[in-house]
Amino acid sequence: MISDGRIAAEIIPKGIIMNKAIITGLSIVTLATAMLPIAASAGEVSNRINDEQARINFAVHSRQIGPRTAGHLEGVLNGIRAQRDRDIAMHGRLTGFDVHNLNAREDNLSSQISFAVRFHR
Repeated sequence: MISDGRIAAEIIPKGIIMNKAIITGLSIVTLATAMLPIAASAGEVSNRINDEQARINFAVHSRQIGPRTAGHLEGVLNGIRAQRDRDIAMHGRLTGFDVHNLNAREDNLSSQISFAVRFHR
């Protein structure tokens, strides 16, 4: 009750309460939308890992790289997989920092595969 005998509902216009609900709803939607790229990035990391494995397999079957090189490249790829699994176990998901580091390692592996195929190693 306000000092002059009126209650708060009589003083606060209904529009203000409605605007507060809309702002709260939009805030929740914005926060949820901001989290989508991180979830999508985790799938992107897994897709890139699968793509690199397919590139290695194709290079072996088409005799562009030898078994020794393939073993080295698969060892690097398994290290990336293990790091992804450790990051997920530690945080429950991949953080932006984790995704950045994994993508950098995958970029390096991709360059190694390209070099090995180009020079038939």
